[in-house]
Amino acid sequence: MVGCVIFSLFSHSCALLELPKSAESGQVATPIIQPGSGTYTSVPLSVTITCTTAGASIHYTLDGSLPDRGSLVYSGPFEISVDTTVRSIAYKNAMTDSAVSEAVYAFTDSQNQDPENGSILAVSVSELLILYGGSAELEIWNSGLDVLAWTAQSGASWLSLSQTQGESSGEHDILTVTVDWNAFVVDETKTTSISINGDEMVIPVTAIKAATPTISSDLAAPTLGANITFTADLSDLYPGRTVAFFVTNGGPPIASQEVTSDSVGKAVWNYRVPYAWSPFFKIQCRDETSGITSAWLEVPVTTARYKVLINEFCYDEVGTDATEFVELYNADTVSADISGWSLRSNNIANALGIDTRTDYLIPGAPLSGTTILPPGGYYVIGTSGVPEVDLIVSNAGASYGLWGDANEEIELYDGDGVLADAVVYEFNAGCISGYTLVKGRIWGTFQSQYGVSWSRFVDGQDSGSTGRDFGVRTATPGATNATSSVSSWVGPDVDNSMVGAELAGFHGAFVKPRVIDPTVAGTYNPSAIPVSPQGGKAIVAWDNTGGGNSCGSDFTLVENASYDIYVYIEPQLLSDNETEEWNIGLGGTEDAFGNALFAGKNGSTGVSWVFTRNATASLLKLVYHKDGGEPSTTWSTIATINLTGTSAGWRRLGIVISGTTVVGQFDGSAHSGSIASGLIGNMYIGYREAVANNALCRPPTIDMSN
Repeated sequence: MVGCVIFSLFSHSCALLELPKSAESGQVATPIIQPGSGTYTSVPLSVTITCTTAGASIHYTLDGSLPDRGSLVYSGPFEISVDTTVRSIAYKNAMTDSAVSEAVYAFTDSQNQDPENGSILAVSVSELLILYGGSAELEIWNSGLDVLAWTAQSGASWLSLSQTQGESSGEHDILTVTVDWNAFVVDETKTTSISINGDEMVIPVTAIKAATPTISSDLAAPTLGANITFTADLSDLYPGRTVAFFVTNGGPPIASQEVTSDSVGKAVWNYRVPYAWSPFFKIQCRDETSGITSAWLEVPVTTARYKVLINEFCYDEVGTDATEFVELYNADTVSADISGWSLRSNNIANALGIDTRTDYLIPGAPLSGTTILPPGGYYVIGTSGVPEVDLIVSNAGASYGLWGDANEEIELYDGDGVLADAVVYEFNAGCISGYTLVKGRIWGTFQSQYGVSWSRFVDGQDSGSTGRDFGVRTATPGATNATSSVSSWVGPDVDNSMVGAELAGFHGAFVKPRVIDPTVAGTYNPSAIPVSPQGGKAIVAWDNTGGGNSCGSDFTLVENASYDIYVYIEPQLLSDNETEEWNIGLGGTEDAFGNALFAGKNGSTGVSWVFTRNATASLLKLVYHKDGGEPSTTWSTIATINLTGTSAGWRRLGIVISGTTVVGQFDGSAHSGSIASGLIGNMYIGYREAVANNALCRPPTIDMSN
């Protein structure tokens, strides 16, 4: 009886039959012929040919000749029963042809034995490769009628066999070959053998613990919002593995994705960098089979998130809110894809953390290119009556229009749902406990009587304080907020203007500043007064229907600005319960209503001269309003001049801002104090009165100083 052992390998997890040859760059991988060369007794013998290059075409010969494109095309396993030399080659377009592989098979006379009279056994593989995380199974059986006793022994302590001996009379005995991977370090290769029936048959075994994956990106320094491709390389030994990618901007991983490696062990992930990640983020990958993780790859970010800001908005009008809008502005140097961005709003008095208002979505999927805002461009979201509106929206049934009329926040979110900008307005009306201000707030009340809005003093300028950056301006949706910028104001020359004419370049809450002949009482001048030292006509900011009024410039007084003017001051005391007050300022904005100056709703910002008179005193104060807030706790009085008992007349009034110092000038005297740097804004005038007889009013009356 001739006794041999048959081994048949079954792969589990990542176990392979034979170590493939690595493909050179641009060359098709060498085909693998299985089983390997050897002498066999069992016929027929099944032969398979594989190639690790995806899409490659395999050709082969059976007569030992060199194969070419005209040779047999491999389409699946084939059988041989006689001595044969198999040669194979692989082709793929745009790649170099593979090397030629070869397997030589011989068959012994025992193949002709009668199975009725003995055992016919053979070895089906010449070597065994087991990759990290995998194991293998060997089948042993006797194809004859006799009983075959067999033994198997591992040649290393790290390799174990589920059975070491057995008998086969036709049934299949299965051996599980297991590797103790704890005996390996990362990227280590060990070799041993399995001996069958002593040294009669020796099967070489190679075990490889996976290498640490490497990770790379196609962009060295992407911009935020850009698409970037990451490639994890496990080596061509590990196709079909699950690879997990993890990204973080400094904290715990906040995004992950699982990808299957391709035929050469590479896994590719396309990722869009969130807008909010700067100046870098990190990524790593993990082979989920081996559990081995790559090092972190730090990816620098070249630019900040698109700098698209809320630039101007109007949320409350007299009567029906027919022209509400929000204007966005691209303050960046590159075009911004704002597709899929959204405007949301929230009542900050009763909805902390809850989106209670209608959201308005900009057309297109994020980064789809549907809505592109060029550098310096405007995008207007509003009702159909708004000039230059880009996206018409409505909020049917809402009593407050598109946005709430008081203590509200408007939020701009980018395509990733990350907050890009926010404005909080009418903070004086209250806020829920625990509310966090993103960029400060606008304090005072507002209502657009005659086409005004809240506007940044300079398009796109963002100091981080909404109260400092925004002021009341003539509404200009889709256009620049500032008609011009100046460093000083000495009053207008209106001597050649008609009485009653509105002052160009200014807006008003109820009425704009108008030209008067100070010597003549009339519709716009409550009583006759002398001409100023400059002579001629003057201007007055007064609503003769009573109450308050405010006016401001549509030009911007830049940093380190000043004004120098003549103002007529009437210090005569009023009757009980009567008051009159005004302020003339710069480096900020007027109160939108002309509310009482020291009442809680007044929204003055910047620095101003404040005049108040009542039944007991007439006082002139230099006041630093900061970025707005409760007058009693936020405002800072730099100087107080008591004018009680003095005569009415024209007084020289001025303010000079220089860095963090302000100097108030009054008839040649100077009063200085400290302020924040960078104040810009309107030249503004506010007025409020509670005087029964209009003739006793003296609203702010101004003439140029030279």
